Amino acid sequence: MIVGMGEFGRTPRINRNGGRDHWGRVMSVMLAGGRIQKGVIVGASDSNGAMPKEAPYRPENILAVLYDHLNIDPSQTFLDNSGRPRYLLDRRELVSELV
Repeated sequence: MIVGMGEFGRTPRINRNGGRDHWGRVMSVMLAGGRIQKGVIVGASDSNGAMPKEAPYRPENILAVLYDHLNIDPSQTFLDNSGRPRYLLDRRELVSELV
């Protein structure tokens, strides 16, 4: 599987220096290969590119798809330094449109 994923999206507005700043509310991801559905576009932003309008998935959901592809159960737990069980991912839902 090939993953193209950025750290952040970019602000919907141009800043005073003529550029755009980091914007964590909307970002783009490209996945190819593996067992995912092909030719699928998931989600949309509002008309300003400021907020998710459809399918507001988080980076953890993309990780869940990758873990599932690698046959790693995204709902598995491990013990933290205090001996408490912790989930591998806090948000474990797969991107349903891709699987």
